[in-house]
Amino acid sequence: MPQITQAATEAIGGWSRACSGVDASTSGRTATSSTQDALILLSDETNDAAPLIAHNAVKLALCGGISGALAKTCTAPLARLTILYQVQALAAAAPAGAAGAAGAAAGAGASQLGVLAALRHVVATEGLASLWKGNMVTIMHRIPYSATNFWAYESTKRALEGRVSNDVARAWTAGAVSGLVACTAAYPLDLLRTRIAADTAPAAPGSGLRWMPAPRFLARGRARAAVSRILAEHGVRGLYKGLGATLVQVVPGLAFNFCFYDTFKKLALQAQARAAAEAAETAAAGESRSGTSGGSGSDGAEAVLPAPSPLTSAASACAAGLVTSTLTFPLDVVRRRLQVYERGALGAMRYWDVVAAVRREAGLAGFYRGIGPEYMKVLPGMAIAFTTYEALKRLTGAV
Repeated sequence: MPQITQAATEAIGGWSRACSGVDASTSGRTATSSTQDALILLSDETNDAAPLIAHNAVKLALCGGISGALAKTCTAPLARLTILYQVQALAAAAPAGAAGAAGAAAGAGASQLGVLAALRHVVATEGLASLWKGNMVTIMHRIPYSATNFWAYESTKRALEGRVSNDVARAWTAGAVSGLVACTAAYPLDLLRTRIAADTAPAAPGSGLRWMPAPRFLARGRARAAVSRILAEHGVRGLYKGLGATLVQVVPGLAFNFCFYDTFKKLALQAQARAAAEAAETAAAGESRSGTSGGSGSDGAEAVLPAPSPLTSAASACAAGLVTSTLTFPLDVVRRRLQVYERGALGAMRYWDVVAAVRREAGLAGFYRGIGPEYMKVLPGMAIAFTTYEALKRLTGAV
């Protein structure tokens, strides 16, 4: 893992140095009106108090909700494919020819379709719009989830500024707290989305064109049916089935996401600032041979960093997503299985029962089944989410 982190950091540093036309408009935190002065959060540690803290919280939540919903909608087909791999819903879809027979003889794990073949199979059997099956529920989940997530992260990080001196520890702790709060609050919608996305029922024969879904694929009806079934079989507790496994995966996952993103972004901006300082020193030395500058370039760069450009945000988010997904994907496989298992012996399985079952099926490789679509989903998803979030923060003036 350190090699991945080092390579990602070097790559981001190179990209950010190449992008030298970054706005130097750091943050738009300026004192506004006398009306707001009466409503600011007073602090002895800073003169840059946040005006109208409640309004600022709304702006942070709005930025987070929009960015999360946009990222999830753009990557919904790969997200659904990842879930189908994780719950082995594509194992039975392998071709029935010689290759399929050999795969069946080798076991269910060997008969999984490739990514392109799986996409073609889902489109052929369920229609093109089925790649976004459950996306309405995903958006219903992602807006409050991302809004709570980003707001809790920024608020917790700001609250820890005077108490935790280490930037990495502060970002990791704030990410863990935000993940715990957001995941618990929005979990029933995440459960519904997983149940709907894992359903592979083919389109009705009279549903028209193959690329047009049958009316029963509309999320509203499927969500209502899924909720009714869960409540009838398990009661209200059923809406939180798998919450423990989800928290085990999501809390450290979000902590690592925010921690790595902040770390990579800071390193990239420091490298960019150092490059700009060195260029300025070289220009000054060319004008006057008796220059007095010492090695203060890096100190100044560390004190005041420019706002991240879209390229820096996207590259930092991709690197953070790559590292975090590699670390936490096995936990995600287990939690998806727990969310989908409903009845009989499967419904009675606990966390470590699922871990043992996955290991029996395919060994350690079983915990990374679907990692390809996950990478293809997470990297652009993280880039879209964080780049949009940073842009909306600048647009709305959120701090």
